[in-house]
Amino acid sequence: PGDTGVLLRKMLDDEHHLNNIPFKKENTFCFDSESFRYLVARKCGIDFDEYQKPDYIVSWNTSVTESIRLLKFIQICKPYNLEELLSLRKATLDILMLARPLMETLRLIVYNWKLNEAKLILNHMVLNSNSIDIEMCTNCAQMNVVEVGPFWLTQYQPSILNNNTNQHNSCPTNGQHFLIEFNVTYEFVSLPAGLKNERW
Repeated sequence: PGDTGVLLRKMLDDEHHLNNIPFKKENTFCFDSESFRYLVARKCGIDFDEYQKPDYIVSWNTSVTESIRLLKFIQICKPYNLEELLSLRKATLDILMLARPLMETLRLIVYNWKLNEAKLILNHMVLNSNSIDIEMCTNCAQMNVVEVGPFWLTQYQPSILNNNTNQHNSCPTNGQHFLIEFNVTYEFVSLPAGLKNERW
C-alpha cells in the first residue's frame, strides 16, 4: 500500500477497538488509481499516445487482479448475524442506562439506614430526579458538595461558559466521561405523622 500502509497501521494501533484486526497481505487490497483515471479520461474523450497505454494497461490489470482477490477473500469470510449484534448492543445500552438509577436507589437506602442507626427516626431522605434538557457529562458538569441533613453530598449542575454556550460542546470525545441524563438531588424531610412509628 505504499505510504498509505504506514497511516493505516497507525490508525489501527491508535484505535484500541480495532487492535484485533490483522494488517497482512491476505486482507489488504491495493487498487492502482492510474487505471481509474485512465477510464475517466477515456470517457471524456482524451486520447493517449502509444507510450502511455502500456503503463495504463499494467495498472488496469493490477486493479483487476486485486478485485478478484478481494472477492475470493469475501467468499471465505464467515457471515455474522446482524440481529444478534444489535441485540448485544441494545443490552449494553440498557445496562448502562440502568446503572445510575440503581446506584442512586441503593444510595438512598443506605442514607435512610444510617439515619435509622443514628436514631433520627423522625426524618428521612427523599430523592428527586429531573431530566436535563442540555447535554452534560461528568467531565464538564460543575460539581458541588452540599450539606443535606447530616450528610455531605455531591451534586452536578451545568457549567456555562462566558459566551453562554454549554461546556459539554467543548468536551473531548475520548470515552473518559459519562453522560448525565438526570439531575438528582436529595432532601432531608420529616416523616408524615402516620409513618413515624413504622420505621424499621
